[in-house]
Amino acid sequence: QAVLEAQAQLEHMASAQGLARQKAEEALLRTGQARDALALAQQEATRKLLNEQLQTTTASAQQQAQALERALQEEAKLAELRRAAAEVMIQEKAVRELDRLDRAVREAEIKRQAVATRLRFALDTGKFLDVVSASGTQQISGQTELLVDADVSLLLPGLGSLTITPGGEDLVGLAREHEDALQVFRQQLLLLGVTDLAQAQNRLQSCKSLAGQIQLAEQALLIVAPKGVADLRAQQELATVQIQQIQQAMDRLPAASLQPVMALDEAQRELDSALALETLAQKALNTADLDCAKALSRRDQATQERDAALAVMADPQRMTKLAQAQEDWLANQASLLALSTRVANQQAQWEAANPGFIDQDIQRFRQSLESMRQAQVKRREDMLVLQNTLELAGAQGLDEQRQQLQSKLTFERKRHEELQRRAQAISLLCDKLESKRQATLQRLQTPLLQRMRHYLQLLFPGSTMEVDDNLAPQKLLRNRTTGTEQIDTVEALSFGSREQLGLISRFAYADLLAQANRPTLLILDDALVHSDEERLSQMKRILFDVAQRHQVLLFSCHPNAWRDIGAPMKTL
Repeated sequence: QAVLEAQAQLEHMASAQGLARQKAEEALLRTGQARDALALAQQEATRKLLNEQLQTTTASAQQQAQALERALQEEAKLAELRRAAAEVMIQEKAVRELDRLDRAVREAEIKRQAVATRLRFALDTGKFLDVVSASGTQQISGQTELLVDADVSLLLPGLGSLTITPGGEDLVGLAREHEDALQVFRQQLLLLGVTDLAQAQNRLQSCKSLAGQIQLAEQALLIVAPKGVADLRAQQELATVQIQQIQQAMDRLPAASLQPVMALDEAQRELDSALALETLAQKALNTADLDCAKALSRRDQATQERDAALAVMADPQRMTKLAQAQEDWLANQASLLALSTRVANQQAQWEAANPGFIDQDIQRFRQSLESMRQAQVKRREDMLVLQNTLELAGAQGLDEQRQQLQSKLTFERKRHEELQRRAQAISLLCDKLESKRQATLQRLQTPLLQRMRHYLQLLFPGSTMEVDDNLAPQKLLRNRTTGTEQIDTVEALSFGSREQLGLISRFAYADLLAQANRPTLLILDDALVHSDEERLSQMKRILFDVAQRHQVLLFSCHPNAWRDIGAPMKTL
């Protein structure tokens, strides 16, 4: 009967398995169709996206091309303005200098005219008179006026010549000053490439105007191309490459489908639904396969049990095994009786042992154990109280603290000895370095002080100089008329004295460099302007002495103060 029931169940499960397999195949087919529809929808969506990108990129490329064209125009305009500005370039400082020179020429001319000798001529009509000067021969006629600032000769027809020498002490100097100013003015005109001051001013105005136009052009170019024309050109090239790439991507797409195409989200939802149904159908198929396998296993097991039962029923030893089982049952009954007797005996022995007293002994031992446990807990609490008391009194771990402090003391003593040795070594090193430093400083100061003493004898007779560690003048030692020694710091001296000592220090350094075969050049610009006549005279002697060994350039706007320096003077 179990075999028949298992066979019926197996047939039912096989029918359900076939139905589940059919539904799974239908779901798989629907999933494939949904995948194809989704791929087609994605293809068309990609085509649409590429079309939109192509339109956007094309419009952007056109805008960039227009911006590039405007930028090129603005750049060409800017280049033209810069070229024009370069042609008329002139510095405002140079124009101001030219204006200053022009005023200097006019002032010199006014001074010259104010001092020059004036000759007024009133010649008869048709009569001429030749005037000979250093600049050439000039013919005058009619009524005119001539300013004479140098020797001129008037050629008198039939009478000879008349030489006129203008008077005035400053006339020659004013004439030379006027000529020099005029020469400098003309050189400035040649340097600027203009004919007069008005032209230079006009060029300056044009230059400023072009500078404003250039600034506006640069701003316009910056508006059109904030990052430069090269960036616009690069963006345009990038847009062209993007258009080509988009066009190539569109060419790689298959031809558009003639059938209606499902929307991308709708196709995605259809695929999700098909995948869900496929998953459910596959699970149902797996469940049906499992149920079918279980039913087949139960059918096989029932068949095996049936066959085993039939084999047992047909076994010729069955009666023998049944008799043996009967004997085993009787033996087990005898064993059960013996065990029952043994249990009764054990029960009697337990009652004879009086278990009530045993319970009392157990209770007594338990109470004794509890008392001992409480005493132990009390002793532990007392120990904790004593330990806390010791800790509060600071008596806990004194031996350990003593050992720690002893170790720390030993370490600190070793550290102290080590630091003391290092301090002694450093002190010795400092003493050695200081002695070496003083020796080196003495070796450096000695030749410098010798050269400074050479010059001090001319400026402060009988005085000496002390220098500091930086080899700079520090103290001046002078002998008073009373025989005592006067010590003055450099800061306490007057500005003129400090200036004189500074020059002497430079001369001393120059002498040391010359001794080391290092040529020196001394340049003095308006030096010793704070020195009185006596000190200036002494410094001139020192300068003349220095000039015997070095090249000295002395610049000054007071030439009269240096006429007796013993060197030629040149006007710059």
